Amino acid sequence: MEKTSFFVPSISCNKCCDKIRSSLSHMNGVENVDVDMVSKTVNVNFNEKQLAASSIKNKVSSMGYEIQ
Repeated sequence: MEKTSFFVPSISCNKCCDKIRSSLSHMNGVENVDVDMVSKTVNVNFNEKQLAASSIKNKVSSMGYEIQ
C-alpha cells in the first residue's frame, strides 16, 4: 500500500471535496481517499501495483482542479 498527498489550491467547497473523493474512489487500485477543504489537500492510499501516483494526479487535473 502506497500513500500520496497533493495540494489542490482550487478546492473551495464541500462539493469540490465530494467530487474529488467520489472520482478517485472509483479508480482501480484506490483504497482510501481523504480530501481536506481547510488544508486543501488530497490524501490517497492506493495499490502501487495497480495504479501510479501520476494517474491520480492526472485524474484530479482532468476534473479542472489545479494540483501541485
